[in-house]
Amino acid sequence: MTETPNHRFNTPSEGESEWHIPLNENFEKLDIDVEIRDTEANKSNYDPKKGTKYEATDSGAIYYGDGNSWILASRKINKLESKEITFGEAFNKGPGFAIVAPSEPQAYNKIQDAIDAGYRDIWLCEDVDENNIVIPPNPDGEFQTAGNPFRLRGMAQDGRPQINDLGDGSPVITVEKGNTTSRFFLQNFRIQGGLDTGPCIDLGRPDFDGGTADPAGRPARGWIENVSSRGGPWIIWAGRHKLIHCDNRNLGGEQQSLTVAEKEVWPSIYTQGATFAMYGGAWRTQKGEDNTLIQSGAFSISGGATFNNRDGENPNGATVTLLGATRGFLGGFSCEGGPIDLRLGLKGDNLNRGIDNLVFLAPSMGGSDGIEMEINQPVGGSTFFYPNMDVKIQQNDRAELLFFSSSNNSITVTGDYNTGIYNIAPDFDGQLQFGGVEGMDMRIQLPTADSKPDTPKKYSEVIASGEGWDPAETGNPAKVIYNGNSWEIEHEFSP
Repeated sequence: MTETPNHRFNTPSEGESEWHIPLNENFEKLDIDVEIRDTEANKSNYDPKKGTKYEATDSGAIYYGDGNSWILASRKINKLESKEITFGEAFNKGPGFAIVAPSEPQAYNKIQDAIDAGYRDIWLCEDVDENNIVIPPNPDGEFQTAGNPFRLRGMAQDGRPQINDLGDGSPVITVEKGNTTSRFFLQNFRIQGGLDTGPCIDLGRPDFDGGTADPAGRPARGWIENVSSRGGPWIIWAGRHKLIHCDNRNLGGEQQSLTVAEKEVWPSIYTQGATFAMYGGAWRTQKGEDNTLIQSGAFSISGGATFNNRDGENPNGATVTLLGATRGFLGGFSCEGGPIDLRLGLKGDNLNRGIDNLVFLAPSMGGSDGIEMEINQPVGGSTFFYPNMDVKIQQNDRAELLFFSSSNNSITVTGDYNTGIYNIAPDFDGQLQFGGVEGMDMRIQLPTADSKPDTPKKYSEVIASGEGWDPAETGNPAKVIYNGNSWEIEHEFSP
């Protein structure tokens, strides 16, 4: 008896006894060596003998039997129609990515299951019913500036997949104290909750560590893009986070309020930390009370971001509230649906943090009645460039606020203070108007001189000190004006 060179089939010799035995062995080998061709659905009808090849005629998938099950080897198709997904290394590097699709037998049913299995790149391909999804820390347990990023991305072909909250008050996506993930990405999915939904996204609260911010103890840099939610607030705490084309609506349930500065509020988003950026998106609250609370050290809001108090049930509600913010830029944004468009500080708060260095660039705020503002904390060094309508300000605390506005718009201030708010309005005829703020005592401080200026210009004004330079000859300071030839006394200041 001899063997064929390639498949080693038995070839009985002429006259060999019991020649049927090697032939039967050939048929056993043929049952493994000959490819099986049938549909994906019929694959379970065949015995996955070790080494057997199976080609799915409808999907193009190639499987090999391992003695117990069919193992996917390759797929040469344009459209995935397989009912099975096998996990392994992607491109032979790292842990690969996980697919979450409850209808697929070999995919993960839950996002948290994929996280617990060690995956840091997760594709959400179908809707899931889940909450309390915990962004994992770095695998080595140490904070890294570059880090090993975590990614959760929606990949559904027919639109953004949805996370349906379970309604037990837990956050939908959150972190734990001491989380050392330096970078994370949340992209292209939706969160759907009801009145019992906790925070839709909770990146840390002050009670994690007694009220002090700890950027190294929570995710440092988050990139959240094209994520929409309905339920509780977004709490963006510490770090340097960016929100791009996101939106949230706080539905106003009992689990969806926060206590800030001893006041219960239902914000759509509450930020605090080092820096924060928002581009585009829409932020709404059903309660109509302090829709947006910004308390970040430095922040930027632009790209047509919209803030809306949906039903405005609170007559004292504010659409945007800034708390202790510094170095803030707001350009290309709009406030809608609240009786107060912008609130600087909460009344009677105990945050004890100033609001400084704000810049508003052509904000679209207010309705037909103009822009309504309320100042409840000291505001320093802040500027409005060309608000698009009349401005009404309730000033309950000190302010250094400068407006560059159209000469057609008015600015009116009421409250306990009548200084610190100024206006500059250029006109088409070449005139530059200073002041014009109703209810404000606006004064321009002139320079004081101990001697006559060497090259005065006509109509220049100055305060003569009364010491080195005493035009009144009384030793008293005097306000003087240059008429082109000499200095004339306009007003003498008595002791």
